[in-house]
Amino acid sequence: MKQAGLRLTTTLPDDTIEGEHDFERYGGKTDGDAMAELLARLGYPVDEPEYLYFKGWEYRLELKGRVYGYRSQRWPTWAFLVFFDHTGGLDRFFFRKPPDFARVLNELNRALHADPRFPKVEWFEEPGDALEDDTVGVDDPVIRTLR
Repeated sequence: MKQAGLRLTTTLPDDTIEGEHDFERYGGKTDGDAMAELLARLGYPVDEPEYLYFKGWEYRLELKGRVYGYRSQRWPTWAFLVFFDHTGGLDRFFFRKPPDFARVLNELNRALHADPRFPKVEWFEEPGDALEDDTVGVDDPVIRTLR
């Protein structure tokens, strides 16, 4: 599996719903929907999200047998997303030529940098690093391969 972390400063509204003692609904759907919109414009249609409670919202897209996706979570002033490629090793066996994960992320990155809703875009090789306020990401996607 491959993954990449993304932290965005966003002008989109925070969609978190807080109850009296806890969250009624964790945020991130507004930001995840914005990613889905950008990906669809690039030719990568995204399925409806699944709500995963404190883990946020998970979106999936399947391209020529390859399964990509991302999870979106909202923090007070920024959004956190983890992109992943869950494709198994059968692509070579079936001679499929799906879009490359890096190509999809690089196209998305260009769209994000051009979108005024996201004034700051930071990528992280280790997605958990994006959750730390004192870390600094890079301008282009960094993909980590997990074994």
